[in-house]
Amino acid sequence: HGKLKRIEIANGAPRELCAAAFPWGGAWGKNGWILFAVEGEGIERVRDSGGEAENVVRPSGPTVQYRWPSWLPDERHFLDRVIDDGSPDAARIVLHELGSGVEKAVLSSGSRAEYAAPGYILHLQGRNLVARRFDLERLEVVGESVVLAELVRETQGHTAFSLSQNGLLA
Repeated sequence: HGKLKRIEIANGAPRELCAAAFPWGGAWGKNGWILFAVEGEGIERVRDSGGEAENVVRPSGPTVQYRWPSWLPDERHFLDRVIDDGSPDAARIVLHELGSGVEKAVLSSGSRAEYAAPGYILHLQGRNLVARRFDLERLEVVGESVVLAELVRETQGHTAFSLSQNGLLA
């Protein structure tokens, strides 16, 4: 219904956090902030207790879209997938720093990406889920990709994998 909600585990009751028309992925940080992508609006964030959403990344043009944000461990930086509807083959994974306006291309990839401790970025390369070393000090990828799984499903940049806080990959 155009709202971002959270479900309480104890009783299963949904709790409305904020308006979120046409969302494209989100990430809940340990810091109490939830990042989420909104069609045509960029990346927004809201406290996990709810409130007014705040825009943290605006599209750089009318055809630019942001999708699937994912926190880095410092929760000051995050990754997301950027596509340009005017040039769909130019999808990339970008790093952002909250409050600075810094946007740095990290990988040329059409899939979403997630950080995996102790220092990797997982993303789709072709139809393979790969891990690539990520230097948290320099905020850049290092070395070659290692294949973790083959023939992984992907739809509109959403790669069918899930990574838990304890390192379990499904």
